[in-house]
Amino acid sequence: MKFTATIELPPNTGKIIAVKWDFEGGKTFPIVQEIKPSDVLDSGWRVTLTNTHAFSKPGTYFPTLLVTSQREGDLNTPFARISYLGRVRVVVQ
Repeated sequence: MKFTATIELPPNTGKIIAVKWDFEGGKTFPIVQEIKPSDVLDSGWRVTLTNTHAFSKPGTYFPTLLVTSQREGDLNTPFARISYLGRVRVVVQ
């Protein structure tokens, strides 16, 4: 299954610095997605990413995306970071 995420911040409030996926609901976010220059739009405050995942058995899943932004786009500082969660319901039959 293909997942596409368009992530937007208000202009001039920071840059997206990290994206992690949790497809199975374990709350561990094991899949870290690299943000490539081709994914970045509008100076880092808007990013479009795609990822694929195959669910192993039927059921209802809530894949979750964890996005982190930082005011200056600094990957190395722990300060001024804000995390966001996005979820979607998926029914596999």
